Amino acid sequence: MNQQDVANEITLMTGEEISKFTISNYENGSRKVPMNLITVFARLFKVSTDRLLFEGEDFPEAAQDIRSLQIQLKNANDLINELKQENLQLKQSRDQLQRKIDKILKSLS
Repeated sequence: MNQQDVANEITLMTGEEISKFTISNYENGSRKVPMNLITVFARLFKVSTDRLLFEGEDFPEAAQDIRSLQIQLKNANDLINELKQENLQLKQSRDQLQRKIDKILKSLS
């Protein structure tokens, strides 16, 4: 697809007249792509907006950080569930002890 083809497709998709020279300026960086055209370009080239905006960027550290945080979150949720279960067991034990104390006190009176 050449610049004229891209310009024609963008014009059809948006109803706004775009020239091949404008597309050229976007490509060589002498003109910034307006935000409203980012999603149009993404649809035209069948890619995500992230890929358009960040292709060539290296984000392995951020991806690793996200994975690490997801693992930490899962571990925290597991710990919360364990603590909830332990809390329930402690409440049940407390209730049993209270019934025994009440029974002993009743027998003593």
